Amino acid sequence: MPAESKVETMPSSVIKVLMIDDDPFYCRFTQELLSRQEACRFEIHTVGSLEEARTAIGLEPPQVVVLDLNLKECQGLQTLDSIREIVLNCPILVLTGLNSESLGLEALSRGAQDYLVKQFITKDSLVRSIRYAVERHRAEEQRLRMAAIQDFTAMLAHDLKVPILGSEKVLEALLAKQLGDLNETQTSVLQSLRDSTQKQLQLINKLLDIYKYETNTIKLVLRPVDPHQLLDKCVQQITSNLSVDIEIDRGETPSDLAIIGDQEALEQLFNNLLDNAIKYGDSSAPITITLRNNLNKLSIDFHNSGPALPDGIQKTLFRKFWQGIPGKTYVANTGLGLYLCHRIAYLHNGNLTCKSSDSEGTTLSVKLPLFKNDNGANNSRGQPSNSLTG
Repeated sequence: MPAESKVETMPSSVIKVLMIDDDPFYCRFTQELLSRQEACRFEIHTVGSLEEARTAIGLEPPQVVVLDLNLKECQGLQTLDSIREIVLNCPILVLTGLNSESLGLEALSRGAQDYLVKQFITKDSLVRSIRYAVERHRAEEQRLRMAAIQDFTAMLAHDLKVPILGSEKVLEALLAKQLGDLNETQTSVLQSLRDSTQKQLQLINKLLDIYKYETNTIKLVLRPVDPHQLLDKCVQQITSNLSVDIEIDRGETPSDLAIIGDQEALEQLFNNLLDNAIKYGDSSAPITITLRNNLNKLSIDFHNSGPALPDGIQKTLFRKFWQGIPGKTYVANTGLGLYLCHRIAYLHNGNLTCKSSDSEGTTLSVKLPLFKNDNGANNSRGQPSNSLTG
């Protein structure tokens, strides 16, 4: 008969725990509690002093430290401070006695992830506290890592901007023949270099804008803004540089209607949505902007007649660095433009959505809070405000 095949099982996750407690009976009790856990395995190493802890950590760093604050050699918060000097990047779970719960709370303010009262520890509470401490620590590490990446990106973009601005000025001077005459070939090459330089500057400025809006280093000045006037300004700016047909359908929205927001940020939002509609639209069909009252928000639709987005793409359209499907539609250079639009709308208590089909084209809709006067009516009269009306 053939030999019986053995079924291999995936090893369960293992959390390495270092327990620092000079009570051997309580250490054995804790080991017994953790050994009963089936969903997660614990590899626990116990020591009775800070010196033994230093040696153990040097040999194999733990994922979490379970620390009794009252050791023979050290008492209270001094114990926590001492172990934090030994283990620099590890969550610490503090054990306290029944009469020192306030000490546990104070330990949290000094860097401990959690605390447990010894007399009330159960298997579930101990396992939950250890696992939560590890996961919170991982989440905090990830947050700090992303913050560091953001800071580095902003610093790099800022440092790159200065020399590129210098290059642009030199190219403009050359094209203006301030440094001598140019033949046709030289002019063409320099124009290409200038256009490339301007695109790099646009990308750098977009990266810096992303950083400002994500880290809240930009202070929004919230006040009533006339959407009709602002859209007219954005359309005029674009059509003065591009030969494109843009139509605005104001519907039944009153002429004195106002939204609440930051004028500069909203102008950037509208310009980006218009730029996106033009870039991916059918050049033979007009871009249409439609304004509609939607309860206590104003809905502004930016529509183009370009090819439809593939199914499911709308869900990822506003993610940072999204670039679509290579070789198909909506492949941007960086995927930052629509993410920036989504972020600006979010900071205004608004939202940005997308609808796309072969028959209807693509519509990006932004909904922004309407300004309300003292009587509760929606219009543009009133004093500047620092709060949003949702």
